[in-house]
Amino acid sequence: MLSELLPSIVAMVFCVIMSAYFSATETAFSSLNKTRLKALSEKGNKKADLALSLEEKYDKLISTILIGNNIVNITLASIGTLMFVKIMQGDQDAGATLSTVVVTVTVLIFGEITPKSIAKDNPEKFAMFSAPFLHALMVVLTPINFLFSQWKKLISKIFKVSEDTKMSQEELLLLVEEVQQEGSIDESEGELLKNAIEFRDQVAEDILTHRTDLEAVSVDTDKEEVARVFTQSRFS
Repeated sequence: MLSELLPSIVAMVFCVIMSAYFSATETAFSSLNKTRLKALSEKGNKKADLALSLEEKYDKLISTILIGNNIVNITLASIGTLMFVKIMQGDQDAGATLSTVVVTVTVLIFGEITPKSIAKDNPEKFAMFSAPFLHALMVVLTPINFLFSQWKKLISKIFKVSEDTKMSQEELLLLVEEVQQEGSIDESEGELLKNAIEFRDQVAEDILTHRTDLEAVSVDTDKEEVARVFTQSRFS
């Protein structure tokens, strides 16, 4: 009996591994730090460079991940149903029910929660790890991705969805705080960046000193008198 079920078990294990891969990859690319990847890419890390180029094609990337994940999960469910029906000696209802329970729990724990948790803690590392295979898969699924991209454009036109990719000042300030909390910059550097971001344009009258309040000397005043006035006023 075991020898008959072994091919199905191996196929199901492979599907669970691939489901975990796609789930972790999705989480990694959605939560990675582009600045870190750029820094690694500039140092000559080819995997970081590849991961960065994939991240810039995020729509195509996410379509590939979702297609792959759905294929392996559907395959897993199909193989599981056939295997458990055989185990239950042809009882289709019992086999399908048992398969649903086992496959759902397995995918939930090993194909979703666990890999996503791991990828969330190390998004850049996992993105670089998964980039080569994902890139090859994107090439293979190019025709399907093209259809999805056209479908997205159609939906955007129908619902008049406008995409705003500009970063607001509030988001930029939050980014500086996040980098500061991670220890990449110290507190004084963080405050300097925040002050630069929050800088507001001012009109001349806001910063100029009125002529009646100026400390002045005559053009004929000697150096000693100029030095004395300078010392008293302490102005530059």
